[in-house]
Amino acid sequence: LVGLGGVAFSELMLGATMGMMVLVVYTVFHIAGTVMGFQIGTGVSALFDPQTGSASSETARFLTTIVGLAVVAAGGHHVLFDGLFASLHHLPPGSAWFHADFALVASRLFNGVLLAGCEMALPVVGFTMLNSLAIALATKASPQLNVYFAFGISLNLILGLLIIAMVLSEPMGGIDRVIGTMLRAMRVPLEY
Repeated sequence: LVGLGGVAFSELMLGATMGMMVLVVYTVFHIAGTVMGFQIGTGVSALFDPQTGSASSETARFLTTIVGLAVVAAGGHHVLFDGLFASLHHLPPGSAWFHADFALVASRLFNGVLLAGCEMALPVVGFTMLNSLAIALATKASPQLNVYFAFGISLNLILGLLIIAMVLSEPMGGIDRVIGTMLRAMRVPLEY
């Protein structure tokens, strides 16, 4: 009974690890949406998000919802189930799956998640910074006109939403590059 309990706990931890790996892909888009939301001004009104259990911006919730719908529409849930059944073939129940360098692989994976999220948000950050610079120069040229509050906030929001639409116009929001960035950051072979 003790041996069976150990195997059950090991399989429970393997399932939790596999679920965490799926969640990591969505975390990339959540990080990117949070950074984009703060840049365009929608991150200030963060509301409680029941998916994450914390407060998050509308942009982050929008991106994760769109990516979730795109994954389901592209048949990604079938790939997930195929991976689950393949894991039973490659890691039979009761086999040892935890390696000594698992913590190093996990830390590299989370490093790749942060890097990929920031790379996705980079176009919005760059364009809104250029927009803020142009508004600052216009304000400096005519200080009696309140250019920032009259035009700057709404222009920043419109420009940011247009850039987000351009980022999302790629197939599935560039998810293949996101996963490629995460795998490069991990620097581990796929069969591991």
